[in-house]
Amino acid sequence: MKNNYKVVYLFIAILCHIQIIKAQDFSVIPTTFKGGSTGSSTNNSRTLEYANNEAALSRYGGFLDVKLTATGHFRTEIYNDKWYMVDPEGYLYFGIGINSVNAESDYPNVSLPNDLKDAGFNHLANWSDFGSINTGSDKIPYVFRELFILGYKNESQGNKDLYKDGIIPVFDTAFLSYADNLAQTVALKKDDPYCIGVFSDNEMPIYSNSTYGELLDRYLDITDKTNYNYLAAHDWMIARKGTDYVIDNNDRNDFHGYLMSTYYRIVHTAIKKYAPNMLYLGSRLHGAAKNYESIYKNSAPYIDVFSVNYYGPFEPDTNLLEMWTEQSEKPFMISEFYAKGFDVDLDNSGGAGYHVPTQADRAAYFENFAINLLESKGCLSYQWFRFQDDASNKGVINANGEWYSELKTSLMKISKDIYNFRDFLDLEDDGNIGDEGDKLYAIEDSFTRGGSNANKNYDGELLIVKESPTNADFSRRTWLKFDVSEYVAIESATLHITGNQSNGNAFDITLLGVDDDSWSEESITWNNAPEASTVIAGVFSSNGDVDSRYDSYQIDITDYVKAEIAGNKIVSLNLVDAASTNEQFKIREKEDTANNTSAYITIVRTGLSTEVSIEPNFKMYPNPVNDRLEIKSKTIIQYIDFYNINGSVVLTQNNFNSKKAIIDVTALNTGLYLVKITSENGEVEVKRMLKKYY
Repeated sequence: MKNNYKVVYLFIAILCHIQIIKAQDFSVIPTTFKGGSTGSSTNNSRTLEYANNEAALSRYGGFLDVKLTATGHFRTEIYNDKWYMVDPEGYLYFGIGINSVNAESDYPNVSLPNDLKDAGFNHLANWSDFGSINTGSDKIPYVFRELFILGYKNESQGNKDLYKDGIIPVFDTAFLSYADNLAQTVALKKDDPYCIGVFSDNEMPIYSNSTYGELLDRYLDITDKTNYNYLAAHDWMIARKGTDYVIDNNDRNDFHGYLMSTYYRIVHTAIKKYAPNMLYLGSRLHGAAKNYESIYKNSAPYIDVFSVNYYGPFEPDTNLLEMWTEQSEKPFMISEFYAKGFDVDLDNSGGAGYHVPTQADRAAYFENFAINLLESKGCLSYQWFRFQDDASNKGVINANGEWYSELKTSLMKISKDIYNFRDFLDLEDDGNIGDEGDKLYAIEDSFTRGGSNANKNYDGELLIVKESPTNADFSRRTWLKFDVSEYVAIESATLHITGNQSNGNAFDITLLGVDDDSWSEESITWNNAPEASTVIAGVFSSNGDVDSRYDSYQIDITDYVKAEIAGNKIVSLNLVDAASTNEQFKIREKEDTANNTSAYITIVRTGLSTEVSIEPNFKMYPNPVNDRLEIKSKTIIQYIDFYNINGSVVLTQNNFNSKKAIIDVTALNTGLYLVKITSENGEVEVKRMLKKYY
């Protein structure tokens, strides 16, 4: 009974917001940075306000506080439920790389590799002159690349012609011997302990797009029916469906995995034959290739680390990161990412990096992107593209070799204690550091064309907003529908739209609410569309950006969504051009999985941030919870007790002997509970948990 009184007292203290505060080594804060060259788009983000400590590092950049098995070369290992590399001396290693570093003689006022290390980088990434930089006693780890299929395709005009049409000649029997010969060149670096690993090729066209068409279709459309690449695709389809096969989207999706697993198997076999301990880092996937589950699942046996060049959004899609790891059970690295600022005297038209107006926004972009990567279980390295500006603001130094001070400060801040920082992120309560909440994508979307009875008026997987002042038939209006039936009480709702325009003139768009939710994307037309009369956000201004870039917009729709939750739990929205300027604003539709930029709503539930930590050694989620509660700890968990508001124990779990516990709480009634967690060393923490009532 005495213990129950203690629990009741704790319960009262928590409800009164009385907390025992422990000093933290890090502070992550919610912030914003501007997107688009004009800066009119604001993105929710997180930055590292401070990091108090600086880690002691090995000569390779590994973490001296964590010593694992030393093998004399870089390898990969799961540590504390996350993927890492391990350096040759056995120390934990998270890769922080920089692309395209030339010899020191190319840069005034730069000392290599010391200045790179001082800025927080611990290895040279792709296209770097590691040979020149590592000639002295002070060295830095590196990765390098060899051209397997890109070299082989130049062996004949026929292969060049195939590749020009987006066909990788990986099924040629001669590619086996070519890969074997090239792997012997790779093996020349196998005894260099500073060599992390090797990439093969770069950004191959292994995806479907408007330039090449569907991947499987272009192999089956090869004119020469004796060509090995046609025969491989043809025989693969026969094995799936017989001689009278008709291809469908499942075939098209799965062929990505068949093609790439064949490529990776050949390259992996050749490399490991001559350099068995060298890490094979994949082929630097990009574009839509990053979206195909079959690539990661089928290729996993032949990859040590998947590499992805990640461009487009202002932060990585966490669902995508999880998919890579879950499908492959292998780690990944982001082998290219960057943002360019428009406050410099550069052309800035080249490159796929995210656009921001200032160098301060560049720094915020980097911190937000890196924090998301560090939270991912599968990420073990990121590499910024590139060291020095070219015609665009991609570099961390300018043409004169001068560092961009804001970006350098952020690079140093993130990296100075990155290993402890990664643990901190794993334990931090996401709801208190700017978590956006649940992400809902549209269940229906379409645009209607002025005066037309046609439906499903898509334009290359785009939704269009346009109001023609001269011809109503050229007008377009976009429609979005969301299901919010799982919500009862929310704190906020934000509509996220990523779009662009056909030319450089800014214009205004009105967001309207639609009371009649009976429309569908298969049947809605200009003539039968429901009335949209509720103005939600007035107008928001499009940036006036060119077609090649998509910028992000966030619109607060909390009040409208709350009303719909209290009503029929369907949110219908309509976007129209308020200015009638003949401009076109384009949004990706929900079926466009290649770009990850379709519209969505983020909803923060009431009570999302209900977790209260007396000692910040545990993380418990989700909270509120419905069925399965997951608890992670810095130390081994021994006991977990659940108390109701009367101080009575209603559920006890023990003998986990693990740093992770998954508990079924479906039998608990809805309401508030205290969860008492006891570690094997007797350390106790009490957290508040809300059992869902919806």
